[in-house]
Amino acid sequence: MGVCVGLMLLMSACGLVGAGSTPTNAAPSSTPEPPTPTPVPAAAVVNGEIIPLVEFQASLAQLEAAQKDLGLSDSIDTLKQRAADDLVNQTLLAQAAVAAGHTLDDTTLQARIDELSAQMSAGTTLADWMTAQGYDDGSLRPALRRAMLAAWQRDQIEAAVPQTAEQVHARQILVYKEETAQRLYSEIQSGADFATVASEVDPISGGDLGWVPKGYLLQADVEKAAFSLEAGKISEIIQTPIGYHIIEVI
Repeated sequence: MGVCVGLMLLMSACGLVGAGSTPTNAAPSSTPEPPTPTPVPAAAVVNGEIIPLVEFQASLAQLEAAQKDLGLSDSIDTLKQRAADDLVNQTLLAQAAVAAGHTLDDTTLQARIDELSAQMSAGTTLADWMTAQGYDDGSLRPALRRAMLAAWQRDQIEAAVPQTAEQVHARQILVYKEETAQRLYSEIQSGADFATVASEVDPISGGDLGWVPKGYLLQADVEKAAFSLEAGKISEIIQTPIGYHIIEVI
């Protein structure tokens, strides 16, 4: 905006004054608008929110220091990508926390800063730590606020994840031709052992699906059969886009 205004003023003045001429009845020029603040250099923008370059550089420096301490040798490009991913994920979590109505007041933030200061080892000040980590007074607070909001949202997600889930242990026979499925189904109905027949079709796993929770099996009709049958029971032939299934619940 400032550039555009400046350019318009210059063009207006040039239009009024020709080469070698003297301005006549020229309107007084307007006072230029004050310059706009220089934008904060950004490493990324997430949903309109800037991740300052200084925070990215601090995060990268911390990863590099950790690599050195651990004796690892990941490439600088790998570390840059990891630093960027961490900050973007943290920003998304923080934004979700705000959207959920969580607030973080200045008193709580200051309490956390005081806590960090108290945790410094003997002979080290918070200012020393900030310098070593690549922070200054202007970058530490927003970075810490984002991290605290993200931590709150992460805890909400973890608390919402169920600790138990209904599961079923099942075995399946999957073939691609209906006549093959009909033949194998008839053999099982006549007394053939399901596991033996399944192993002939799939010698590697024997058709064993293992213990699976709801939502794991990609074919809805197969999952419906697996969770509706009693242990030891066998389904009818189930047709899906990938073939013909027969399910046994173990």
